Amino acid sequence: MPSLAQTLEAETTVFAEEKHNAKIIPTQIIVDNEAGLAPRVITIQDVFTAAVSHREDTPEDPSTIDRLIITVDNGGWATIAAEALKELEILGQLQVNIDEVSLGNEAIVTISWGFE
Repeated sequence: MPSLAQTLEAETTVFAEEKHNAKIIPTQIIVDNEAGLAPRVITIQDVFTAAVSHREDTPEDPSTIDRLIITVDNGGWATIAAEALKELEILGQLQVNIDEVSLGNEAIVTISWGFE
């Protein structure tokens, strides 16, 4: 099961690329804002392009859907385990968005996931 820890140095960080005919299922999310100078809002996003269907010949540009929003106080941590994430499915690319990025004030996000 893949796992990745990233210091969020950009507003949007890709954690897992889309896998053809598979969903990404996050199994654990940890947000470390212990060194943070302010509360952080972390958004787990799903980026995908819809398939061609009988009603639409060409898919539109990729859609970005916010799947989960986590607020972590400065000096705090948040851990979300598999049981709380069991209904969270990512259809395309798994990316994380942070409300603000500033030097020396980065949050660390760790995500573990599997494919279904």
